[in-house]
Amino acid sequence: MEKTKWPVSYNEFHVSRNVRDLCNFDQGLFASSGNVIFANLKAVQKFQTKLNDLFVSRGEKEKQVSAGSLNAMGLIDEIFHYVCMLFRRDKDPNAFKTLLFELDRIFGKDEIDKLLLQFMDEFPPTAVYQKQLTNWDYLMQSAYDTGTRQQRSNREQVLEELILLHLANENPAFHPFQILFDD
Repeated sequence: MEKTKWPVSYNEFHVSRNVRDLCNFDQGLFASSGNVIFANLKAVQKFQTKLNDLFVSRGEKEKQVSAGSLNAMGLIDEIFHYVCMLFRRDKDPNAFKTLLFELDRIFGKDEIDKLLLQFMDEFPPTAVYQKQLTNWDYLMQSAYDTGTRQQRSNREQVLEELILLHLANENPAFHPFQILFDD
């Protein structure tokens, strides 16, 4: 890995704060720097067990999910992140920066930051969830994207997460997992 003064930019697995709290998931499942998050089958099974226990406790046994389905969902999420990275790397390194600039121009930076902060309240990055950083501090930092070998702001990262969460919610294959990331 190249040496950089920036922390590494991580993709996050979209699970709401509420469900994280209810299930007490292993935090190692929530971030990756480009590798499949659910590469460890035992971790997937542990995640599945905790999620299914939540369904049972709510009287929703019929909503239980398989480890294979969870793994497939994690893979799809990683593929989406990979496609975003390829676009930034090969087509437009400033794509998300430009998008943020336009959103800031149209709606105002304060409003966009408010949206990103609200998103982070519901779907906190691991560092925020673990109270290592506040939402604001996280949002104002930058990180090193190992795929593009460029620095990018966490505003860009959070915007990507928000967009991909929306895509996940639109994907009918993800409907059994709505409890994890329903926006």
